[in-house]
Amino acid sequence: MKHSSLLAIILAGLFGCAGPASTRLLSYERGGEPEIIEVIEDGDYSLYSMTARLPVVTYPLRRGQKLGFERGERGRIIAVAGDHRVTLEDKEYAWHRR
Repeated sequence: MKHSSLLAIILAGLFGCAGPASTRLLSYERGGEPEIIEVIEDGDYSLYSMTARLPVVTYPLRRGQKLGFERGERGRIIAVAGDHRVTLEDKEYAWHRR
């Protein structure tokens, strides 16, 4: 196997699909304080679980729309993207802009 192929495999394992092609904007850690921001540019925003390689959801947002996390009932976390709400287990997540 060529060195460049091996390096690509190692980097994909470390960074997953949310690597260099996306920018992490906001993270939530289990038991942490949720936060909501306004996005500063139009784009596709993807929510990743820190234990998965593929996004949980992806939504197109426009500048000024809300993005982040808020507390739900019974220890749940709600991911917020514009008018969309996704109820999640209290684990580690991150919003990325693609």
